[in-house]
Amino acid sequence: MKHEVVAACALGLIVIAALMVIFTNKPVEHFEVSGVGLVAGAPRRRVAVERTHREDDVGGSEEPAPANVAKIGIVSMMRKPKDSQDWLDHHRGLGVARFYIRLEDGDESERAFFKAQADVELEEGASSGVDEYKDIQNRQIKLVDKYLKEAADDGVKWLIHIDADELLEAESLDEVRELPDNVRTFWMENREAVYGDIPRANDKCFNAVSFRNCAENDSGCVSYINGKPGGRTEDDVYCEGPHRLQSRREGAEQRKLETIKVRHYESCDVDMYKQKFKHVAKEVKSDIPFPYYNESVAAAKTGKDEAMEQVFRKYRVAA
Repeated sequence: MKHEVVAACALGLIVIAALMVIFTNKPVEHFEVSGVGLVAGAPRRRVAVERTHREDDVGGSEEPAPANVAKIGIVSMMRKPKDSQDWLDHHRGLGVARFYIRLEDGDESERAFFKAQADVELEEGASSGVDEYKDIQNRQIKLVDKYLKEAADDGVKWLIHIDADELLEAESLDEVRELPDNVRTFWMENREAVYGDIPRANDKCFNAVSFRNCAENDSGCVSYINGKPGGRTEDDVYCEGPHRLQSRREGAEQRKLETIKVRHYESCDVDMYKQKFKHVAKEVKSDIPFPYYNESVAAAKTGKDEAMEQVFRKYRVAA
């Protein structure tokens, strides 16, 4: 009996809709199921499965930023990156709209991966292999300056410079979008990963037991302590180095962000660490101010992996 009543109600509504067409000359575009009846002219609803990804300790979800907010991009130079899908997804979840990546010495699978990403602009290149500690910084400056201009053409308003072994730590990037016009550039404090044991090739990159706060005195950070930068994609902004952008505008202000930090998982695992410092050690010409770097280069020059692992454990693994 219940089904007969429902069918009768549905038939009645269809008849009413037909009469509306006859007397108003306005067609009813569609019907939508609502409860047990049919509602004429109800807006068609799309049921979407919402997929969320969070890095619990660094923030972020996969929901894209609304179309009317200022777009933010990331520029990064990479060599042999690890867990790039996780890196991209984390920053997409924070609302990053565009990625400008220079992939150096990439293999076919790495190139294919980045080319398949609709929000990635890929530049392919090669490392010099000579005085890499210094030369990589020069290449980074050129890269950031290039994409400050190109990002503006893409409608990106802000550009952030980080590496492939770094994640932005934040709940959102709204602090950037809300900066007043006189603030042309900003920088973010960095935290450095400490591992429970030596991470190997089969371990995920973005895992650590704790982080050193590199903004504190005697933090124990061994790579760098001066943060990472971002800035407006406007003509007055330029890259001063891997850690700062500057503005030529008179009265321009640079601000340290309070709600956004950078988590640095230096080299991700010990195999990548060995690969990095064997490359850096080829032709060292510049003075390197960090004991961790100097001891890593010295160990790489011995040709003994055990010596390199000893340095890694000394500086990167919790006591």
